Amino acid sequence: MKISLNWVNDYVDTKDINTDLLIEMLKANEPKVKAVVQLNEDIIFEFDEICCHYEAANTIGAIIGRDTNNIEYVNESYLKYSSSTLLGNEVSRGKRYLSYSAIRIENINFEPSPDHLSNRLINCGIRPTNLIEDLAKYIELDIGQKVNINLKFGIMLVEAAVTNGELKSTALSVVAVCRYVRLLQEYMPEARVSSALYDSISA
Repeated sequence: MKISLNWVNDYVDTKDINTDLLIEMLKANEPKVKAVVQLNEDIIFEFDEICCHYEAANTIGAIIGRDTNNIEYVNESYLKYSSSTLLGNEVSRGKRYLSYSAIRIENINFEPSPDHLSNRLINCGIRPTNLIEDLAKYIELDIGQKVNINLKFGIMLVEAAVTNGELKSTALSVVAVCRYVRLLQEYMPEARVSSALYDSISA
């Protein structure tokens, strides 16, 4: 996976470390860096065994002896214009998940993503398409949690699930959904949350 050093700096500060020294430190530790590329004003590392920037930040933080900022565990109270309407048949009830989260959003459009978000995707080898789809890709690259987008008649259901066998925190599904909504409302203020947040954790 391609990892952006600028993105990693969201979680662990490496700005005061000489880039060549940092590269040598990473090459001397596991998981080893496969390739290093200077891209615009960013350094891109390629790893085989790292799945997201948060994991990369934890790995780099351990190597350089610095603490990593935690993932921001947001919840529904942080979402603008949240609704008390409960989700109905839209929810994926038939599958067995360790955790499953979903929320419904209306009044969306397929506008381009802002440059900041697009550039991060491009630097990681992902071609931007539109804000709706790009945010799902962005969150997966950021925290390693897949986000599903289901569209029907202009209404969008945002879903995330941690499945059996995945070595992840069950909280990641709700974190991913809430982060998606928060970023969408930041970049597309007219988007409206039209359901309560559905969050289920399997016993």
